[in-house]
Amino acid sequence: MKKRIFVAAAALACVFALAGCGAGIGDLAPENAVRGIRSESLSALDGYTASSVDGEGFVVAERLRNGETEYALYDIRSQQLVTSDETFIAAEGYDGLYYTASVSEDGTTYTYVFYDGTEQVCTVSQTEEYLWSGGVYSFVDGNILYKGLNGEVYYGQRQGYAPVATPANTYELFTGSRVMPLGEEQAASFAVYDEGGSLIRIASPLSELERYVPDGAALSDPWYAGGRVFVQAVCSLPDDASAYDYVRNGTKYSADVLAYDLLSGGVEVLSGFGYVVDGTLGAGENCAVLLVRRIMENGQLSSASVAQCFGEDGGVFVDLQSLLPGARDFEAEGGYAALTDGVRTAYYRGNDLLATLSPASDAEWLGAGWLRRVSDPSQIMNAAGETVLTLPENASPSFVYENYIYYTVTEGSGEAVRYVFDAAAGQTEKLEGYSDEGLVYNGFYVADGEGARTLYDFETRGAVIEGLGAEAAVSLISAAEGNEQYCVVTATEGDTSRNYLVVREYDKEL
Repeated sequence: MKKRIFVAAAALACVFALAGCGAGIGDLAPENAVRGIRSESLSALDGYTASSVDGEGFVVAERLRNGETEYALYDIRSQQLVTSDETFIAAEGYDGLYYTASVSEDGTTYTYVFYDGTEQVCTVSQTEEYLWSGGVYSFVDGNILYKGLNGEVYYGQRQGYAPVATPANTYELFTGSRVMPLGEEQAASFAVYDEGGSLIRIASPLSELERYVPDGAALSDPWYAGGRVFVQAVCSLPDDASAYDYVRNGTKYSADVLAYDLLSGGVEVLSGFGYVVDGTLGAGENCAVLLVRRIMENGQLSSASVAQCFGEDGGVFVDLQSLLPGARDFEAEGGYAALTDGVRTAYYRGNDLLATLSPASDAEWLGAGWLRRVSDPSQIMNAAGETVLTLPENASPSFVYENYIYYTVTEGSGEAVRYVFDAAAGQTEKLEGYSDEGLVYNGFYVADGEGARTLYDFETRGAVIEGLGAEAAVSLISAAEGNEQYCVVTATEGDTSRNYLVVREYDKEL
């Protein structure tokens, strides 16, 4: 029995996927609109080509100088710049922690220089490579280096034997706490920390739940909601048992749910759950979507597995079956949610049903509330089935966002010409100078103008950076932190490279 609980607890680290839930399906797929976009020139990096940026706003770049490669680490916030003959390497599992590495010509000495942002922390030279485990760097002289949950970098001798909590070996449980799986298989227990890195308690689902699980019981995969870990124990009962949850093939079964509170260590046995859990489809801060079979009023078990959403009290939180009876899968992305029963698919934005489609429907979903008529693919429709755009010959939709429908027309010469239709204004615009090579990932694109190129935001179609060289090659790297996305754009024309910072601010955390 212990081994089965051990395996179930190990799966816990894999179930955190959904956004925080509310009381309606719209809260399973919350919208996260762009609040604003700002840009500025990174003149300190002129001549460099940026290769990476992290969530704390540190940029790694390089340039060729006097025939040698010079590497730079730049802090966007403080505008501090440090350079090195060796490339800056991002410390695994961290933002804002970097190091350089070099080996002596005879291969006997390894030298590492660590940086907390642009501030040098230490230089370590030793006869072998460092060891890394759970975000902690260990060196031959017994010193260790790590960045704590409080953001401070520690370099020195290990203090005691307690595990060190770092952003690299913990994950967010819910707002205000993080957990670290303990044990070789990350299953036996979890250390729970507050945001500052102070230990709250050691949570041990294995030992706490073991005494509540009947011998011979089969455990479901665990799920999580509101600081509690849930697992269902299904156990066959004697024929004369008077208390049971369901009967299958003449055998009586109990199907209690065990709830373990990671903060308090308390255990609650929930009887009358009403379902048998077959698997997890996704979990979030306050709820989980499970694949379940319903226990019917006559005590029989439904043969069909369906999707249902449960909250931290163990009860149904958002009744997915009332929205689409028989739904067995759920997806959420970009403010839209989709429920499917394998034949029909219901699409929602917020709590509003936009469309229910099936193979018999004369429509297919394009996204963002737009449909394409199957019998006439040139017809683009809104969710009400009204045609808003008739595509020209040899055209196909390429991207939709809010009121904008992007499409491509293949000319007789084979050239692909891009257009955008503004449904709100009822106007079509040709994207001059736009090509496949001009498309930049992360929602930006480059278009040619008279003697210059412009970087546009794909979603709002607003100009982000103007006056780029007419022949400039444009590259972009990005990272996210909180509700902001940092994008560093490098425009290279001939021997000249210029860098720009573009920051997208969203309503919610990314």
